[in-house]
Amino acid sequence: MRQGTVSVRPGDSQRTKVEVLLLTGGLLVVLALLVMAIIRQLPWPAALLPDIALPPPLAASATPPRALGSAAEWISAEDYPPASIRRGEEGRVRIALAIDEVGRTRGCTVLESSGHRRLDRAACGALERNARFEPARAGDGTPVPSRFERRVVWALPREPGDLTASHPLPK
Repeated sequence: MRQGTVSVRPGDSQRTKVEVLLLTGGLLVVLALLVMAIIRQLPWPAALLPDIALPPPLAASATPPRALGSAAEWISAEDYPPASIRRGEEGRVRIALAIDEVGRTRGCTVLESSGHRRLDRAACGALERNARFEPARAGDGTPVPSRFERRVVWALPREPGDLTASHPLPK
């Protein structure tokens, strides 16, 4: 073999092409998620985020964050993970959203699991995407980081076509 040449055996080039395609595909997915997060000014999808550190509870003199729009529209039956439907998974999850000084969600933590990680992450993901707030305010009116707790109940249909996801106000 001459110096500067590379020996290629049958099958080597095909394997290399597959490896390059897989690596490129994975990088494109991460890049697409990053671009989506930047353009939409949303946090990373919950499935990719670890639990976050929540802001401390507000002082008694502070005003809590106020939900903008209808909280009933933040999550719907379309948010129910198809794999959870196929597996018959149901449950009740309590989550806390971290809210920044301008009222955007900046992460989600599961406080009480439904017992199904997929349902917990779906609840966080839907609320992170859709929840909007007027920020909490300190006693002097300055916007401050805060948290917003919500319970989501995932229930499979008892009748055909009766798929629900609900989120009553915390008690």
